[in-house]
Amino acid sequence: MSEAPTSIGPWQATAGLAFCAGLVWVGYRWPDVWLMEGSGPDAVAARPIIEVAKLAIAAGIGVLVTTVHRPSGRSRKSTQPVAHAQILFCVAGALTMIIIGDSLARAFGAVGIASIVRFRTSLKDPKDATILFLLMGLGMSAGRGIVAVAGLGTLFVCALLWAMDRVKDEKPRDGTLELRASGAAFPEEHVQRVFARNHLTADALEMEHGTDAMVRYHVVIHGTVTPEDISAQLVGDGQSGIKSVRWEMLKRKGE
Repeated sequence: MSEAPTSIGPWQATAGLAFCAGLVWVGYRWPDVWLMEGSGPDAVAARPIIEVAKLAIAAGIGVLVTTVHRPSGRSRKSTQPVAHAQILFCVAGALTMIIIGDSLARAFGAVGIASIVRFRTSLKDPKDATILFLLMGLGMSAGRGIVAVAGLGTLFVCALLWAMDRVKDEKPRDGTLELRASGAAFPEEHVQRVFARNHLTADALEMEHGTDAMVRYHVVIHGTVTPEDISAQLVGDGQSGIKSVRWEMLKRKGE
């Protein structure tokens, strides 16, 4: 089955925009707090809370990007492990930057640990693997305290994913179409008008004459029109002369 575009409700889109706008606002409003450049007693006492807030921001970024990236054509069972991995990757990026801080030694230590840990995954879609790296980068920006950049980056990634899900290369679909008339006369002119209107390429394969005339075509469907739409146009209001429509579309590899 081919993937359907991402299904995002109005309230989800509004919440996502509000979340990203909030990150940009607090990042510009209190940059020193997130970068923890203060050295006073109050700043030191607030550091654990700020670090936890960074992890929460990273988790929120992971949830938002994962929600936008999950196409509605996939089942929840097949996407849940990948979704969890994406959210955890974002949190891992934030936690890594919190631990490293400004220490060069800890940075080299984190690289050494990462080289030991082997991440294995059976992701079939290259985009899923790329999303993991994007989320790691967004999580690292949150963990570093560059909250405004994390918000703008999240908004950009979500908008890009939303646009990519709607710009797809529609490949022609082919199969057979059997039309049975409601009498001995086959409404050829009506059928050809429907074919031309929907840019359908059709070649007659078989014809039967009798009480109900029948013609079987080999058809190629171009664009986004569906067999159901074409069937409705062929049958019309019942006065078109077509009694029944039967499709047998060929399945392509991976569908």
